[in-house]
Amino acid sequence: MRKRMLTALLVLLMFTPFGLVGCGGGDGPTTLNEDSTGTADEGGGDDISLQSPDAGNMATDECDNIGFVAAQHIAQSMPDYETMVYVGLTSENAPFDELAVELYYSTEYNGPKTAGTYELNGENYATCGLCLLIRTNCSPAPSGQGLVCDKEFLATTGTVQLTKADPNGTGLAGTLTNVVFEEVAINPDTWQSQAVLNAESWCIPSYNFTGDFASDPGNTNPFNGDMPIATTPADAGCVTNGNGTLVGSNIANFSLQNCNGDTLDLHEYCGSKVVHLKGVTGWCPACMADMEADAAEYGNPLTDEKVQAKRPGYRIVYVLGENAQNGPPTAVFCSQFAQQHGVDPSYLYMDYGNNVPIPLIFPEGSGITAGSLATVWTHINPYLTAQGNSVEIPFPWDAVMRGTNMEYRTSTTFSPGGNLYSIIDQLMNE
Repeated sequence: MRKRMLTALLVLLMFTPFGLVGCGGGDGPTTLNEDSTGTADEGGGDDISLQSPDAGNMATDECDNIGFVAAQHIAQSMPDYETMVYVGLTSENAPFDELAVELYYSTEYNGPKTAGTYELNGENYATCGLCLLIRTNCSPAPSGQGLVCDKEFLATTGTVQLTKADPNGTGLAGTLTNVVFEEVAINPDTWQSQAVLNAESWCIPSYNFTGDFASDPGNTNPFNGDMPIATTPADAGCVTNGNGTLVGSNIANFSLQNCNGDTLDLHEYCGSKVVHLKGVTGWCPACMADMEADAAEYGNPLTDEKVQAKRPGYRIVYVLGENAQNGPPTAVFCSQFAQQHGVDPSYLYMDYGNNVPIPLIFPEGSGITAGSLATVWTHINPYLTAQGNSVEIPFPWDAVMRGTNMEYRTSTTFSPGGNLYSIIDQLMNE
């Protein structure tokens, strides 16, 4: 997983009042360790205030913004991904500004994973191992799967003293001294940061931070149980209203609209051998590569007719969940995105809702609010589980149904009986 994709998911879903919702029982929001709040004695908490330049011996005459006041503090360690993150928020509710200290200690990025003093050297966001960001006026994206912020600032110079930094420890803490941030634009595909026209600066003479990790930072996926499946055999034919959303269920009919405004009913493909649904987004390089690979195999621009000519009975349904900015895809974006990656606009469908609750497999009774693929995931369980404070959603996200009866057989996130493509081959040979 690209390091910034991980952080986007981590930062979003740690703010669980609007990232995770309670499902069933009417108990309201369910939060998962969303708050690790420092105290004044620890150097965090509400005592953090805008300080004078003398605090860090820093000249601030030319700074557009000075200091940072945090009302909430969050930290997370994900050893499986060789990442630690601290985030300070100016408010517990959106909109808020956030200050992030991101540590990527893999050999690719060579960031710190022990206490010590580190100098910032102006690296690009795509390559930094110790990255400091300020984002302003942030709110959760309507998709529930990202943040929408007005501006982003990347630290270029300054000193970071880490007093607590152990991937398997209890938290992340330290002090920022004489740190200068410059306003940048970050490419969502490459994560390259670039200065913007008339960029603002942000100076932090001194800032103490601390946040406690989840109680078991080494266990990024605490779910060790069996994934639920349908308890009764699927019907031999398609079931219009379906009989469940789990693997083994007959999936109900639902409709999607393509880039041209035409509608596809899923059950139009009843009687095929395989219906392979591929959920993609406009910010996902792997999704673009998958589309281009299919176009290379079956014909560019990719259409159902070309797929059928080469592999009869195999139906691909490409579904676009978000644009490049984590927002709802428009017909114009959909068409442009399709053509850029070898797909006919009539063959790419859009699916974006507004904070639709999607249940998690674990913890039981919790869920996320989704915009991207909301219709698909309402009818086809995506088999998502919480990992510590976050929910990792892989894209592209695939699901496979037996075409004769729309029986849900496998997905990217749960593939019983073999990997996804081996199951496709089995169904094609039935």
